[in-house]
Amino acid sequence: MYNLYVHTELDRSLTDRNGIFTPSGTFTVNYNTDPLLFTQGSKIALLNMLVWNSVNNISAKRQNNFIYISVKTAANKGQLPSKGDEYPANSGWYKAVATNIKNYNDYDDVWMRTDYEGDNDNVLYEIFKIQLPDGQYDAETLDSEIAHRLQEDLENAATNDIDDANRTFQILADYTFSKFKFLIERDTDGNNIYDILFPVVADDNTIYANDRGIQFTNTNLNTNMAKILGLNRKKDGSVPTKKVFQIRALDDTTTPIEYYSYDASRGSDDSGLAYLRADTNNGINAFNLRINGALYDGGNDGSSGKTDIIYSFNMTVDPSFSQDVSPQNLIWLDILKVDQPINQLTFKLTDQRGNAIGKDLTEGMNLVFAILEPQDVQQKM
Repeated sequence: MYNLYVHTELDRSLTDRNGIFTPSGTFTVNYNTDPLLFTQGSKIALLNMLVWNSVNNISAKRQNNFIYISVKTAANKGQLPSKGDEYPANSGWYKAVATNIKNYNDYDDVWMRTDYEGDNDNVLYEIFKIQLPDGQYDAETLDSEIAHRLQEDLENAATNDIDDANRTFQILADYTFSKFKFLIERDTDGNNIYDILFPVVADDNTIYANDRGIQFTNTNLNTNMAKILGLNRKKDGSVPTKKVFQIRALDDTTTPIEYYSYDASRGSDDSGLAYLRADTNNGINAFNLRINGALYDGGNDGSSGKTDIIYSFNMTVDPSFSQDVSPQNLIWLDILKVDQPINQLTFKLTDQRGNAIGKDLTEGMNLVFAILEPQDVQQKM
């Protein structure tokens, strides 16, 4: 028996025209100078794997990169962004412009409107629509990206440091319950100032002004950001409660608009916890390591029978962290390509449906395979 070692570098030499590292998620190891040669009766098994959770769990492609935040206008301390130019024209949405109090940065991915009124209380609201960049998000990263765009919690114009001592809206991870936790400041009546919203009906589809033909306002709670946050269903499994706003026009007429509301759905629960467990892997419940080329008959994927899957595992670490995968019991697979030189092996990681996972999930991987030769098999028997 001997081991076969595979290692991928943290190599960012492959860049697109924008200088962005975009490997495919599949990598090939060449053995031209020293071809692999397996004899009849050889077996292979995964012995160990070190993999980084580099899944882009929030992205435009997944259509889960938008979140809506409402703030009671009367509670605005003057540090939230203000309205810039209307964009797109006649949409009712305005580019959010950083306040001039502390010279904060402007973000091109934040829109807002100030013409929302509560359906029953006539309270005025400011609605912020935030588009997050593609990336790997844990609770801390998600909180930071939203805080920088709302600016309410920032304290230093030079470094954009977050003022943790005076937070008014914060997203945390509660590891006891494996849920997101939302800390929200309350007004003098004890009501939350902020709310997390998801559109019931797509509000518009022209945010890119014809630059991209995508439906960005994904209203499916099971695939948009509500799924990751654990807000796609209430504890009893029912659909989250809708909150109705009235949009007041210049002629004083009003038009109702509905959003699924975290605040309206929590009822009397003051814990700040999401309804369900966080789904940071965005519905991926199995990671499959594959070796292409019919080297062996691999595990069954539940639909097409035998595949090139050599091992399946669950990702249990937060995004951007490494995970050690060491099978307790080796799964030996018969090698089918025998008595012939093999000049290359192509490795791939997919989800449970066979879809490629993340563009850089295979970056910085360490793989160790155990090769059992015929004489080893006889000794074991």
